[in-house]
Order: sequence, then C-alpha cells, then structure tokens
Amino acid sequence: MILISRTYSEVTPESAKDGENSDDGFICQDESYTFRELVRLLRDHPEASAWPITQAETWVWFSTGYHVYDYSTGIEREECVHYSHKNHPRSAKYWSKAAKAAGIV
Repeated sequence: MILISRTYSEVTPESAKDGENSDDGFICQDESYTFRELVRLLRDHPEASAWPITQAETWVWFSTGYHVYDYSTGIEREECVHYSHKNHPRSAKYWSKAAKAAGIV
C-alpha cells in the first residue's frame, strides 16, 4: 500500500478576475492505495508538475491537466494527486514505477 493525498482547486468567474481560486483543499489525505489503484488514478491525472520528467520524484505531483467546467455554476475544478511523505522511504520507488506504468514517464 502507498499513501496518497488528493487536492482540488476551484475557480469561479469572480475569483478569476482577481487571479485567485475560489476554493481549494484536500479531497483526501494519506489514503492507502494499492499499486494497481494508483496506476489507474495516475492515468486520470497525466499532467506532471515538472517537465521534462524522466522519473517521478516524490516532490512531483500529477493533475488532470484540464479543468472540469460546471456550466450551471460557472465553477472550474482541477484535481491533483500527491505522494504522501508519511510513506515509508522505500515506497518512493513505487511512486515512480506507477507513473511509468501509467504511461506518464
């Protein structure tokens, strides 16, 4: 098992005028994922925070790469996946291997 945190940020038309998010925070913190679940999650979040990426270091996070737009509210939402630093140090290699298995690296 590997511990993962997921975050979100939302922007409304009003907050965009100020260059700010209207809301952001955690979807979950330090949640356990199997390697297979992590690979699936990273496939849905293929944009790395660093480029070019040759290996997914633990400081690299992955985002959806696009904002999901809710036309009824005008809110744009983006989600990100982060490696939890509460993991045992030997778990770091699985973060990189999952990114490779997901086709990101």
